[in-house]
Amino acid sequence: MPMSLSAIDTITPAKAQGLGALLSGVNPKNLALGLTGGATLGPDGPSSGESVVQGPLDELRQWLALHNAAVMSVLLLVIGVAIMGKGLAGF
Repeated sequence: MPMSLSAIDTITPAKAQGLGALLSGVNPKNLALGLTGGATLGPDGPSSGESVVQGPLDELRQWLALHNAAVMSVLLLVIGVAIMGKGLAGF
């Protein structure tokens, strides 16, 4: 498993909050939405309905870890095509 994915399993709430604030600095709207979601879920933890969703999310995490190279390749290809398209549109 890539180091970035394995680090997610051991992240503390304080580090997650700091990372979220850092990443949302570009768009403060995202910070407000994240704080609202954290305040909603934080005190009580997940409900029984949210616990049911945990299984499919774990399966998805395992699939992403297994196919990480392919996912990243496709992502970088899409980003590259988008950048080339915007560059060619400027001419």
